[in-house]
Amino acid sequence: MIYYSFGSLEGLGLATSQLLPSVNTKERHTMANATLAAQLRHIFGKKVKTLRREGILPANFYGKGVETTAIQINERDFEQIFRTVPKGESFTLDIEGTAYPVVIYVVQRHPVTRKFLHVDFKLA
Repeated sequence: MIYYSFGSLEGLGLATSQLLPSVNTKERHTMANATLAAQLRHIFGKKVKTLRREGILPANFYGKGVETTAIQINERDFEQIFRTVPKGESFTLDIEGTAYPVVIYVVQRHPVTRKFLHVDFKLA
């Protein structure tokens, strides 16, 4: 359905809310209010499996002018960010007190259980 506006709707006795369909106003996070805490990761290789069992997700952070860093994040916190921040939007990644604007660049998931295995964050 297409609506055209030819001037004031008040003169016709119609309110804008009567003409426009309702829009889902589900609140989404923006860069200003979405923050994900991370710590440096010192466990690599097959030993990362123990981190995943504890609910910790291995990740990498990289970008132009920033050294590639192995980090770990809380899996539930990441799931919340993944569900609420729109695809391609930036948010704040706090690595031990230093904040960086990042986007989710690569997400690896288990093919059967669909659990997160690894995430790459790129500097926005």
